[in-house]
Amino acid sequence: MLSTDIRLLSAKAKIGVPEINLGLFPGADVHRQPIGAEEAVALGLANRVVAPEALMDEALALAETIASKSPLALRYLKRTIDAGADMPLPAALAHEQAMISLVLDSEDAHEGCRAFLEKREARFKGA
Repeated sequence: MLSTDIRLLSAKAKIGVPEINLGLFPGADVHRQPIGAEEAVALGLANRVVAPEALMDEALALAETIASKSPLALRYLKRTIDAGADMPLPAALAHEQAMISLVLDSEDAHEGCRAFLEKREARFKGA
């Protein structure tokens, strides 16, 4: 769960490391009891708590929102964040600037600006 970018939890969710009870190798902090969804958000382990009956609708709405964005910009943003985490700050900033330059001259960037000026939804192609 922790290796995902976005984590929505049902208000009834409990998370923990039950592997230790089976003699398996758990993640860190094995002495803790399972925690509730609100505490998981407070600790930065989840992004948002959602009512159980609304969880699937919220997840689908979030997926639709993400899917409506430029695949190219999202791909380079994710790569930049992942790569930057392992770089010294000056190198990370230089890498970020290089990615911005790549995306700025893309078909998706041109389409996004045109769509904005024409007051319409952008039709991104990922190029």
